[in-house]
Amino acid sequence: MLKKIYILALGVLLSIGGTFAQAVSTYGDLSVSGANLVDKNNNPVQLQGMSLFWSNWSEGHPYWNEAAIQKLRDDWCINVVRAAMGVEANGGYISDPTTNMTRVKAVIDAAIALDIYVIVDFHSHAANNYKSQAKAFFKEIAQTYGSKPNIIYEVFNEPLDVSWTGTIKPYCEEIIDEIRKYDTENVVICGTRTWSQRVDEVIGNKITNRGDIAYTCHFYAGSHFDTQRGYVQQAINNNICVFITEYGTVNANGNGSVNAGNTDAWFEFITDNNLSHCNWSVSNKNEGASILKSSVGNTTGGWSNSDYTTSGLKVKTFLNAHCPTYGSSAPTITKDVEDVIVYAGYDATFKVFASGGDLSYQWYSTSGKINGATSNSYTITAATTADEKEYWAEITNAKGDVTSSKGNLIINSSTPYLGSPFVVPTTKSKPINAADFDAGDNYLNNPTSASYFDDKVGNDVPSSEAHYLNYRPETDGDFGTTYDASYGGDVNMLSYLSTDEWFNYTIDVKKTSYYKLEIRCISGTAGGKVSVEVGGVDVTGSLSIPVDADYYPLQGLIVNNIELTAGVQILRLNIVATSEMSIANIYLTESPDVDCNGELNGNAFIDDCDVCVGGSTGLTENSLCEQDCYGTWGGDAYIDNCDECVGGATKKTSTCEKDCHGTFGGTATLDACDVCVGGETGVTSTCVIDCNGDENGTATLDECNVCVGGKTGVTSTCEKDCHGTFGGTATLDECDICVGGKTGKTACDPNTGTPVNDVLNMEVVISPNPFTDIFTIDYIGDLEWEVSNVLGQVILRGTTQTVDMSAYSTGSYIIKLSTGQMAHIVKR
Repeated sequence: MLKKIYILALGVLLSIGGTFAQAVSTYGDLSVSGANLVDKNNNPVQLQGMSLFWSNWSEGHPYWNEAAIQKLRDDWCINVVRAAMGVEANGGYISDPTTNMTRVKAVIDAAIALDIYVIVDFHSHAANNYKSQAKAFFKEIAQTYGSKPNIIYEVFNEPLDVSWTGTIKPYCEEIIDEIRKYDTENVVICGTRTWSQRVDEVIGNKITNRGDIAYTCHFYAGSHFDTQRGYVQQAINNNICVFITEYGTVNANGNGSVNAGNTDAWFEFITDNNLSHCNWSVSNKNEGASILKSSVGNTTGGWSNSDYTTSGLKVKTFLNAHCPTYGSSAPTITKDVEDVIVYAGYDATFKVFASGGDLSYQWYSTSGKINGATSNSYTITAATTADEKEYWAEITNAKGDVTSSKGNLIINSSTPYLGSPFVVPTTKSKPINAADFDAGDNYLNNPTSASYFDDKVGNDVPSSEAHYLNYRPETDGDFGTTYDASYGGDVNMLSYLSTDEWFNYTIDVKKTSYYKLEIRCISGTAGGKVSVEVGGVDVTGSLSIPVDADYYPLQGLIVNNIELTAGVQILRLNIVATSEMSIANIYLTESPDVDCNGELNGNAFIDDCDVCVGGSTGLTENSLCEQDCYGTWGGDAYIDNCDECVGGATKKTSTCEKDCHGTFGGTATLDACDVCVGGETGVTSTCVIDCNGDENGTATLDECNVCVGGKTGVTSTCEKDCHGTFGGTATLDECDICVGGKTGKTACDPNTGTPVNDVLNMEVVISPNPFTDIFTIDYIGDLEWEVSNVLGQVILRGTTQTVDMSAYSTGSYIIKLSTGQMAHIVKR
């Protein structure tokens, strides 16, 4: 960001007395308004306090008493205490809920008695694994204390590297829903990914419809620097309320020596952004983060400065310098108005922070009172040179008033060097070239129109390389050229860089998303470092330049998953530490870790219909299209008139034709009479070709298979023979037996009158024949028979071998066997 003109308000430690017992009485019910924690009158407030050590560890729980907390309130100027209740660790809430709940309630009761706020912390790194226990714990706290304005709930201390969208947020929502059954007002704080550092991941994905929600960022000055401050700044810029419920001055493991310089940087950041905070921790454990030396045995607050560790003294000094005042005093400004420098068309925001109860704000400019500007900040939308004035605020309450310093709005007049902003995402052929920083003055010459800062007027390029001066000779910038394999050609580059130099580039981010940053650079010696800001927010932290003793080839310095908001803004390249380094191209391409819905590490994907589904889209796979007949989602294959899938990916062309009925692919046909029948006609062909070959003619074949009638002119003369065969040749012989033709019989012996075939076969013999009254059927096995007269009438049936026909007159008869054989028999 542009160098700011700071007007520091030194905190003055006021007389200690009853004023400390008025935090909750003054501020009342806290709530969340945008990025601010606000009081009952919607004025921004800043809580400052201490975190107690784990409730289940001996180095911590002895200090969970009212006397120790009162000492912190009166001597350390705290107005909030954090009760860090151990959960899964030995002796924690999971194994001993009664003891830990008793300790938490003791701290809550003390905070209520001392008129300060208390954060009830479910102090776990894996709270999502203990949802039922967390619900039971917060249910009891909310039922018992939910009506008290002192209570602040911290439902997830430090999630590990688990998904905000998939794990942390759903857990928090479940616990908040349980709390809201009994307490609909008090603030709830939710942890964020990676030990509560990635508060930036909440952007665009906040917890909604559950009341006042804040999010926590934890830092330790020995381990966390500009990168983590950048995450917080991004969240604040997106109206996310951040509460630093835990911080340390040492390393992230709680040990090591105090990093004084970075602790001061964090303290300044906290003050600038009015962030509420709690220091870790109230303990005499032998580690750097403890405020008490391990030799101190007093647990009830009778401490002097000689009892405090280096960390304890540094934190106490900071808290004392920002000791809050309450309703018994006139307003006191804790963070004054500063000059604001922006580019034309950018929003410009002036802020002031003050302590004191029931505060009212009114902003003014050199043009007079600004109607409606009655909060602790005032924003000028899309500022222009016409807005270049002085701005200040009056803060009042019943005890008096105070006027802030005046801040100047300055419109920076620099412009893109190439006439238009660099488009993001960049491409291989169109990177941000480091030598093409915005056109404007050197900050060394004119801060109000500066587009870069070079620490020396004139060019540092040696005479042996004077030809490089031909590029942008109007600037104090120092340039070189080299070949960049990534670009595929020669590029201009920044060279001969010095610590604290910086360069601005106007960029046009086309899409709010996460981006991969790659800086093409090299150094011949170690120690070179850079950082990148976008919109005044450090998005990278300090990055080390790659080293090659030959100063070649350029290498890629990569940072993944930088979130950028759509719109025209300023990218600043900062030289954090110098070395013999050169910087050529800068690429910003959309992160491969972003799903099609724009979520980092999300699981939305492009389905077969080329639609983004899954994740938080609310769409199910292939819900916005259908499969065609070939099985292709969103395809254009279709069923033709013959019910065949053609077109699309089938690569088939329909060959379907109409039948005689007009039906595509139908089966109707013209019959022999030229009539369309079959298929969908509903017509059955009645066309007949008679035996004479005539359509629908009446000629037919008679019983003798002769075509007669119709147009033949033939009349049937076919008759039956004695065997019953039409046109047959069988006749009655002398024995009055039907022989010849199809009978298979020969005539009887004319001398004896005995039929030749009375022996029906080798197995059946009728004898005698002729007979008088009785004859015999010689047959082995079962046999049925019947006897008929010459008229064909059956007169006798049986199964015996002996047949008695004494009751019948003489004459010729026919016997038929069940074997199908027949014989002529004669009774004399």
